[in-house]
Order: sequence, then structure tokens, then C-alpha cells
Amino acid sequence: MLVDLKKAENSAKIISKIRALLEGDLILKELDEATESVQNLLLKLPETTTTNNWKVLSSGLNLMRSRLALIKIAENDDGNILSEKEKFKILKTTFRSACKTFHLESHIQAVFNKEEETDFNLSEMKSFLLNLDYPSLYFTEKNNHKNSTRFPKNKINKNNNSGLPLIKLIAFIDKTPHVSPQIVQPRINHDLEIEIEGINWPKNAKSLEFDFLTTYQKDEYSISALKLPKPTLDKENKFKAKLHGNIIFRSEQGILSDKVIFKTRGAFQLENGEEKEVKIIGHSELKFRVLSKKSMKIDSGYSVLDSHIYNLITELIEKNTSINDYIDDLLEVLISLNNLLGTYTQGAVFKESEIISEPEFQNKLRDDLRGLLGKKVEEHKKQGGGFTDLVYKGIVIELKVEKENGNRQYLLKKYTGQPVQYQGSEGKQVSIVVVLDLTEKTKPVGDIRNNILITDVETHGGHDEEKRFPSKAFLFVIDGNTKNPSDYSR
Repeated sequence: MLVDLKKAENSAKIISKIRALLEGDLILKELDEATESVQNLLLKLPETTTTNNWKVLSSGLNLMRSRLALIKIAENDDGNILSEKEKFKILKTTFRSACKTFHLESHIQAVFNKEEETDFNLSEMKSFLLNLDYPSLYFTEKNNHKNSTRFPKNKINKNNNSGLPLIKLIAFIDKTPHVSPQIVQPRINHDLEIEIEGINWPKNAKSLEFDFLTTYQKDEYSISALKLPKPTLDKENKFKAKLHGNIIFRSEQGILSDKVIFKTRGAFQLENGEEKEVKIIGHSELKFRVLSKKSMKIDSGYSVLDSHIYNLITELIEKNTSINDYIDDLLEVLISLNNLLGTYTQGAVFKESEIISEPEFQNKLRDDLRGLLGKKVEEHKKQGGGFTDLVYKGIVIELKVEKENGNRQYLLKKYTGQPVQYQGSEGKQVSIVVVLDLTEKTKPVGDIRNNILITDVETHGGHDEEKRFPSKAFLFVIDGNTKNPSDYSR
């Protein structure tokens, strides 16, 4: 063990400060300072299991900060609310991913009790973060230095005693660490920030410049070249810095287009006018997918539902690139179901209907889907050891009628296993369930977006996070047996 009492004191102070912050009323400025303190602390540490909960804390603070920023923009009408919403969406994905990586996903169910993309239970989030264990970071483990992606003490000197310059670069898009590939929307000016840690600044270098090389068409994008004047160097000739710029894509890609790849290049500008290229580790490449509802051809006629499907599908693509093989077919089904869900809801098609059998429901949905998608909507196809309800170009659509429990989480757990087994036999990760909810409606039905969900489905053969092709299922819920709105007046 390498004991560092200064590090222990620093982490203990941060724990105390953040606890006081989470136990009181959140203030944006104080939340900014707390988030920066945690991020700066993590940047100085090697990757160890000791820091896992600290990483979740950093991600959670960032998410709360973005939510407060959205409220401030809405109240003062000062700022780009669309850009902040996109940032929030990415931060939410990052937070959930961190919780899943460190096996904490079961602890955040109460945090996300709504499907609205910019909402979550703030008090539950504060409680979750307060109850995490934050070990005082007074040691590092020697064994972890070998695989560390950070710059712990002694590692740089040991591996870089040649005196050659070395740069570690971490890129942030809209204040969030770059993921590969990063899904961005066209015609939005995205913030680009790079954090730099380096060693061995050449004595005759006056600046360090970065640019980004790509084969992507030049008139389709704009990305800042970044320049760092000679910074303050410590006794070991190390330095740190942050540079800011922006990136914008002028038009969307097709859903099946290749990723846009930028190679990060850095070079010292010497006093004699020459350049000295430097090795970059970390984000040496930046990969993007430029997608919009238009590029995905999402246009069911119900714009709110289309936006919701867009958000769900972009998250899905970001983490499961293999679905690109059948994304066009999947989108056709999702957009058609969007159309039917909107039509059925606005037309109250199943209003006050208490007794509808699954065969009746299946016949209705089959005929309506065929009206939108044509005769390729098949039924009772033998697959995966059973018979499917409906299949469109290999996409399984299972139909159910529920009369006892309308809880959406209950429906997800009860009905998603069957279509996943059917779908898995086709070598596809994503299946669809449509449930007609005929339970008694003692309360009014809410936002229609709550009726379109996507979930991970556990499958046989080990932990799903270890599987290259984890199974997913979409759930569409159609509310039947509904009352007149006036019946809920008190």
C-alpha cells in the first residue's frame, strides 16, 4: 500500500462538503463547485475498485446539476433549453450506465419513477447518493497501476524516462465525457472541451496545438482547432490544462451510415517555426453518429411520441451497435405502433371495454398493422420452440391482454421473457410486446409517453453485462376500459 495522508484529508473534506450540500437545498453554484471537486479528485487517482462509488457520485452530481440548469433556464428564459435537454439525456444515460457497471442499478429504481426524459425524483437521488459508501482515498494499490488509464505518481517517469513528450487527453462533449460513438444532433453547436495532462514540454516549444483529422466531407462539419500556450510546469516537467471549443454537424446521417471518426492530432510549435508531433493517449479518436428524427424517418404523425421513440432508439443504438443490421425494419414497426397508440388513445377506441379476448385484440392489431405495413405482417409463425403472435421482417410482436395489474414495471417483468426467446432464435436483440390494459382505472390515465418503455431482459448464461448481445424489449401499453375525463372530477 502507498499511504498518502494529504489525499485522505482532501477526500474527507469533499465527503463532508457534499453531505452538507445533499442534506440541504441544492444551489447551482455550490453544486458546480462540488462536482468539479470530485472530478478533479478522480483525475489524480488510478483506476481502482475503491473509486467506483466516487465515479457514481460524480455522474449523479452532474445529472442533478443539469436538472437545476433546466429549471433555471425555464424560469428565467435565459439559455438554450434544447441543448440543455440533450445534455441531460446524455448525463442520465451515463449515470445509469455507471450504476449498472458497479451493480447499483437495483438501487436507483425510485430515482427514475417517470419516463419524462428531463425528470427524475430529486429527493430519491439525494438519498441514493447520501447512502453510498465513499472510502477515504488514502491509498492506491500497486497492482492497479499496471492497467491504469490515469497518471498516478511514478508511472509517467517509469514509462517515459526517455524525455519524449507524452499527452493524455480526455474529451468532453457538452460537459460529458465522450463515449464511442457519441450520438449528436445536427445543426446544434455542441461544446467541446479537452482536459490535458502531459509531461516533458520541450524547452524550445512556445505552444501545443491540437486539430482533428477526418475523411468526413469538409462542408458537413466544423470543429475547433485548439491551442495551448506554454503552461506552468512543475518540478517533474508535468502540466495540466483545459481547452474549450465547439463542434457542429450541418446535416444528419442516414441511420445505416458509418460513424464519423476524427483522429486527434497534437503538435508542439517550436520557436524556430517547426512542429514536433506528440503521442496522445486517451481520446486519440473521437467517434460520432449524427442522427435526428428526420434521418431515422420517424414520422408517425404524433410528434410527442416520435420524440420519445427517438430518445429511446438513440440510447439503444449508442450501446448496441449490432442492431444497425435491422434498424430500418425495427423503426418501421415502432413508428407504426406509435401511430396506432396515438390513434387508439385519441379516439378512445377501447374506452369502457372490459371484456376483450386476446384473439380479438390480436385480430384488431394485425389488421391495423397490415394497413400500415402491408402483408409482410405474419401471424402464428413457428419460432424459438413456439408460435409467435405477429412477426414483421423478423421483428417479433407479442400481444397480451391484462385485466388484473396495470403497473408498468409488473408488465415489463411478466411479459418480456416470451418474445425475447422467440427473437433470440433469429439472432436479434430487440423484441416488442403490446399490452391492452383492461384493468379498472380508479385514477385518470397520464402522459401517453409512460406507455412506451424499453427494458433489459435477463437471459440464461451469466450476467447480461458480460454478454456481447444482451436482450432488450419494447413495451407498448394501450389503455382500455377507460372512463370519461369528467368522471374523475371531485
